[in-house]
Amino acid sequence: MKIVRIKTYGIILSALSFLLISACSTHYKLNLVKARSDAIKEDKTILAKRARIKIESPLSLKEAVNIGLNNNLNLWVDKILAEAHQEKILAEKLKMLPNLNVEADITRRSKYDISRYKYVNPATMEPYGDIKRHENGDLKDLTVSDDKQILSANLKLSWNLLDCGLTYIRSKQKALDASIKEMETKRQAQKLTAKIVSAYWKAAISEKNLNRVAALEIMLNQYKKAATKAINQKRASLIALKEAENKLIELAIKSIKIQALFEASKIELANLMGLPISVNFNLADEKVENFITNIPKPTDLSIDKMENVALQNRPELFISDMELNINKQEAKALLVRMLPGIRFDAMQIYNSSDYLYYNSWNTLGANIAWNLFGLPSKYYAHKAQKKNIAAATIKRIETTAAIMTQMRLASHDFAIKNRIFKDFDSFFKNHSDITKIGAEYHKTGLLSDADMTEKTIEKFNAKLKRDKALSQLIDSYTSLMITMGFDYSQWFNNFQVSLIIIPNKKTNKAAEPAPEDIKKALIDFDTSTAHIDKEYRAQLNNIIKELKNNPSYLLEINPDNLYITNKKFRLKASDNNKILKEKISAIKQYFITKGIDPKRLVLPYKNLKKIVSFNKQYASRKLK
Repeated sequence: MKIVRIKTYGIILSALSFLLISACSTHYKLNLVKARSDAIKEDKTILAKRARIKIESPLSLKEAVNIGLNNNLNLWVDKILAEAHQEKILAEKLKMLPNLNVEADITRRSKYDISRYKYVNPATMEPYGDIKRHENGDLKDLTVSDDKQILSANLKLSWNLLDCGLTYIRSKQKALDASIKEMETKRQAQKLTAKIVSAYWKAAISEKNLNRVAALEIMLNQYKKAATKAINQKRASLIALKEAENKLIELAIKSIKIQALFEASKIELANLMGLPISVNFNLADEKVENFITNIPKPTDLSIDKMENVALQNRPELFISDMELNINKQEAKALLVRMLPGIRFDAMQIYNSSDYLYYNSWNTLGANIAWNLFGLPSKYYAHKAQKKNIAAATIKRIETTAAIMTQMRLASHDFAIKNRIFKDFDSFFKNHSDITKIGAEYHKTGLLSDADMTEKTIEKFNAKLKRDKALSQLIDSYTSLMITMGFDYSQWFNNFQVSLIIIPNKKTNKAAEPAPEDIKKALIDFDTSTAHIDKEYRAQLNNIIKELKNNPSYLLEINPDNLYITNKKFRLKASDNNKILKEKISAIKQYFITKGIDPKRLVLPYKNLKKIVSFNKQYASRKLK
């Protein structure tokens, strides 16, 4: 039986030895070509799914920005990493729990654990006598304390107070790391928005110029036919025909450049939106003039206030604050590590030995440990960390100074680009006037076909120069906005109107207030329209229902969130008040059509100028 058991153990050990030697001697080789092919297939599959995205309606700028923020691959990666940081926070917090270890063990000895012992003399408390053998060779005075095979198990609960405190600090650092990642993602989104706006308008302007090129090309071809006819009739020289041909060639070259810019801008726009190039979309017929109209004048902007806005909004400064906080938390951790470690233990034990009177029992214990020789090292580590805190503070100051400089440069560049655009705009308008006058002269015969064609081409060239300056102005404005740390929703004067249900004190002083969930609504409008979107109508219908159920209630229509457009932080008595009145009128009309008495619709201010007083929280660009 023993021989069979030895052979079995030998076979098992030989097999394990062979596997170990094989694993150590085998080199891992990766088939790079196959791995690359598999990766390509996987990537193309994912891109094919994204290619199924269809943009039914013409793509507006707002839609392009929304698609980009939700679909851009780089931003997608950042969002996933931000979510991973949230998981890390929870993982770090869970480390604060006590350790709970479960162990089980089974052992088998080849022989019994036999012990010899001697008797002790009670008087001297020393052993005496020798171990003697019987004549037949048997041993005496030997004991056995364990079986050959023993099953043991234990459940141990251990809690180290020092480790728990350190883990708490680490979890706070992880939370700060997650917030830093969120701020980095926010900044990435702001930069992405600026790129999308720039690419969108370059594509839109180029597309409109292509249409102008086509119309101009028709005109030049007509002029060329007229010149050819005049030459055949001996009324003009061959020079006129060659000049017409040269103008057509120049126009063709410009058309190619504009087409290239248009296609490149659309490709860049698709890439920024996270769409494959194969996705086809058309741009909405948005007027760039509306975009320009909403851009404030440089003279209406206060550089000091813009600096304060940037210093309150820029994600980089929030990141600097959190990095400084992380360094402070690290200093706390180093200070905690100087304390002695205190550990509490509780254990439940089981042992199957028949030689034990009790086969299961439990223990409780406490332990304190303090490495005194380790204190000097920890002290100087803590001292060095204070230097890191000072360095992080200086780094934050440096970031603040850099952002203030960026704000000055962006403001200066915006003013320059705005001035250049105005000059080119005037230049183009002058050419437009000249072309109109020339057209009148051409009808009366005072201006030749060649001169009229020349005037039209000069107007087109002036338009191209104006559009180039316009693109630079848009880029400068987007740079100004992201320098202040604004999201796209904060770029322009979006109007927000709040609707608040209030008791009618004249008819019912003791009227109950409306429920919290429907007593107030916020309606956001785009700048160019007073149309109420469908997404807000359900909210309005809930308010209408509440008003009908409570005849004593009035509805206060309160304009809010008006954009600041000049130095004094007050709206001018111009188009903004007109737009605001249109929006309030749209809301009133909606309630009236639903059966609400106009007398129950209250505007808290008779004079709209009173509602545009400056709110000190200018960082969020809101007015009371």
